[in-house]
Amino acid sequence: MNNPTCNVSLVPDWQWAVMTILQEARSQTLDGMIGVAEVIRDRTKSKFYSNGTVISTVLWPYQFSGWNTKDPNREICGKMELDNPLVIMAIRAWRIANNNFTSLTGGALFYHASSMNPFPDWATSGEVEKTTQIQDHIFYRKVTPDVPNRII
Repeated sequence: MNNPTCNVSLVPDWQWAVMTILQEARSQTLDGMIGVAEVIRDRTKSKFYSNGTVISTVLWPYQFSGWNTKDPNREICGKMELDNPLVIMAIRAWRIANNNFTSLTGGALFYHASSMNPFPDWATSGEVEKTTQIQDHIFYRKVTPDVPNRII
């Protein structure tokens, strides 16, 4: 049944963000989860691999590995209960990143696990620079090539 007065998503944006945070950073501390939340927030806001919605940001192909077809984290996180302490922490991380507009990652739009060997090509391309490392995630922001030392 179509109700034109009802503007409620079956799965609200905050839940897509929280599921992604859990898939990507459930082994991290609160700061690690906030770092992933910031990347989701900033990509959504800037429409970077996104149409400007959280769902398009997190489901953009090959951007958040937890949503890749064969990644086991999709099912693991999909089965988690709302009262699970990790879920509660991920919800808190998302709220903090959005309500307080934190900047633990220095405007990062990219990250990868420090255990990756070799690092992804984009991380060593010269088009990004490392902003910080939070636990086992290394965060990067894009370097504007036409303006020296200007970071976006």
